[in-house]
Amino acid sequence: MRVLHVEVGGSYGGSLRALETYLRYCDRSAMEHAVLLYYPTPGAERLAELVEVRTLFDHTPRRIREDVPGSLRMRLGRSALMGYIRPWRQLWGQIPSLAALGRAFSGVDPDLVHVNNTFPYQAATMLAARVARIPVLAHVRNPVEATAFNRRLARLARSLVAVNRGLACEIAGWRPAVPVHTCHDGSETPAVDAGASEELRRDFIGSGAILAGSLGRLDAQKGYEGLIEAARLVCAAHPGVRFAIAGEGPLRNRLQARIESLGLAAKVRLCGFRADPANFLAALDLFVCSSVYEGGPLVLAEAMALRKPVVSTAVGFVSELVQDPAAGVVVPCGDTRAMAAAILGLLDPPADRACGLERARLAALRLCDPVAAARRLDECFCESVRMRPAAGRIRTHAA
Repeated sequence: MRVLHVEVGGSYGGSLRALETYLRYCDRSAMEHAVLLYYPTPGAERLAELVEVRTLFDHTPRRIREDVPGSLRMRLGRSALMGYIRPWRQLWGQIPSLAALGRAFSGVDPDLVHVNNTFPYQAATMLAARVARIPVLAHVRNPVEATAFNRRLARLARSLVAVNRGLACEIAGWRPAVPVHTCHDGSETPAVDAGASEELRRDFIGSGAILAGSLGRLDAQKGYEGLIEAARLVCAAHPGVRFAIAGEGPLRNRLQARIESLGLAAKVRLCGFRADPANFLAALDLFVCSSVYEGGPLVLAEAMALRKPVVSTAVGFVSELVQDPAAGVVVPCGDTRAMAAAILGLLDPPADRACGLERARLAALRLCDPVAAARRLDECFCESVRMRPAAGRIRTHAA
């Protein structure tokens, strides 16, 4: 059986990292794999070491010019009508991709197309596969709005795979008439250079005594403005705490300005992109996830695998993973006071902290075990090829 994994690409984000981990641990005796990227993607050479990688376009196409005046477009953009029209208009803009996708499918001749992004990002892939009569397994990595467009698109898949149980239940609630599986993404146990990690810690901690931090792209999804506000409250109550945020993104200047306006320049540091995320995580005393939404987040599991106490918003699979109060606390999204209180509460370790961190480490390794995760996804691929095109009643699987 030959599986073609299709990814928009352009940047090497979480969905591609998850695919890379899967390809490292999947059962090669049962399936052949190839990857098709819409756009050239820095870092794709890591995939090319594992499987054949093709690229659909040699550059990112220019956006199609809007056909309404700018002022009218701004008013429409906030309307319910535009919310209905937008995905159809975006799909119209992807029409040129359909022929290119058809040619790519013919060149690979797959038995199954795997839409690796959350499926609304690849409406053209779903349609092209339907035209070519190739079954599709589509991923759900982030929350998806239950619009008429997305419901119809979901029905083009042979089956759907969500990366946590909450997402699977939400999609199953649409009654898409196809199986909805739960397959957590796999995560490899981070390899740490103890010397490099200690050097990072000395650099970040300055005159402080405790280092809390987070790691992720600097965009609205990660909720870092809320984390900075929580840091203000924590530092006011406990002056020895320092914060480090690793990552780059479009909000860097805005976040830096906020740090400076709150007088936190000496206590909260934006560290930029880190090529050694494991060393960064190992340097922390406490990991904080402030995201507004997530499929995982895998970085939280990686921090727990390194025996770091964690504070996280209630996103993704966090409620499945953070269950020991000695090792982690879950807070509501957007509640900066609750986040600050949780951080302060973890600064004074209880007597059973070591046991709690070990239990949390084992829970993270079980939930995100890369071998088990790859086997579950292998089973979903095989089932999608075997099953009949018209699925029966809705089923949900915690595979």
